[in-house]
Amino acid sequence: MDPSTFLPSLQAFCVVLLISILNFSHCVAASETQIFHSSFDVVEFGAVGDGRTIDTTAFLKAWEVACRTAGPVKLVIPYRRTFLLGPVYFNGNCRAHSIHVQILGNIVAPASPSSWAGQSTSHWLSFYQVQNLVIDGTGTIDGRGSAWWDCKRRSDQALEIINCRRVKLSGITSLNSQGVHVKIVFSQYVTVSNIKIIAPEESPNTDGINMGASQYVDIHDCNIQTGDDCIAMLGGSKFINISRISCGPGHGVSIGSLGRYSDMDIVEHVYVTDVNFYGTTNGARIKTWQGGNGLVTDVVFKNLFFWRAQNPIIIDQFYCPNQKSCPIYREAVKIQGVSFIRAVGTTTSDVAINLKCSDTVPCTDIVLKYVNLQAADPHEKTKAYCSNTRGWSSSIVLPRVPCLYSL
Repeated sequence: MDPSTFLPSLQAFCVVLLISILNFSHCVAASETQIFHSSFDVVEFGAVGDGRTIDTTAFLKAWEVACRTAGPVKLVIPYRRTFLLGPVYFNGNCRAHSIHVQILGNIVAPASPSSWAGQSTSHWLSFYQVQNLVIDGTGTIDGRGSAWWDCKRRSDQALEIINCRRVKLSGITSLNSQGVHVKIVFSQYVTVSNIKIIAPEESPNTDGINMGASQYVDIHDCNIQTGDDCIAMLGGSKFINISRISCGPGHGVSIGSLGRYSDMDIVEHVYVTDVNFYGTTNGARIKTWQGGNGLVTDVVFKNLFFWRAQNPIIIDQFYCPNQKSCPIYREAVKIQGVSFIRAVGTTTSDVAINLKCSDTVPCTDIVLKYVNLQAADPHEKTKAYCSNTRGWSSSIVLPRVPCLYSL
């Protein structure tokens, strides 16, 4: 081959290669610039973070910009600052494909309920209609709830996920919520993991994680110490997985309450496993009101450990707290297909297993396998109570449940 004919081709190839390299460098630079511009620090929008200045407006400004920015975006609450926030809605229908809220600093609520004058007291931090949402970090959310508890005023939830889809919440610590710490409602595909929830044992209505009208919720590896249910599943909770939970103090892991005000409530496809209960008032619990309608079915409580729990296993179709008289109705939420498998530990009550079911709508297909619940006081013995309950138990169930068929 004549070298003179090869040389122009080589020169052309070099020119094309040089142009490609320049274009690639430009694309990388553009990509890096885009990533940089898609991260928003609330301080850049005027948040002070001194714990005294109200930063609500700055947070909303940062959220609005992040929400309308195309692509994946990040909203940063930075380290070593404390941000004072009033009630705020982080509204969705965002242009952003996904939003990552990184909580590295601390967020606190106003110390006094009077600071909420003219504002909704049923919500504090609410995410509404957001898709592909991640909330994580090492920071703390402090609801400063003691003032609410002392004056008996009710604020329902601190952190609320409303009508959202594909949500991941992890890492953060929630302290002293005014009411419920984490509320999940009308949402799907929600994962809550590795969070810590803390409130005093005597704090009223401070559920750890409370959900309703939500499906495909996965809660795992959480430490919950609070004054009400560690986890509560209300009507419309379906396809729920709960695992590796430390609960106590608190009122246990509960389905319900259901059927109040003659409501129709359905909870189904619930799997609860590997839960440790420390000094709780209840353990694995299902609670329904008389007069309600609906169904609880396909529920498994498995691998449960109890240390000095008052009511380790309880089904109560006569739930009626804090009322002088509780009417009895023929209607009730049907409970069927519930299993308690491998539950061991100690209780401070003489009734370790309590199955109180309706005479008109009895509980059916109730199964107990490998249960051993001893009295915390070694000089005492435990017993089981059951009414209108049908099902079976394995031979290794202590105390023995007289109304279940023994295999």
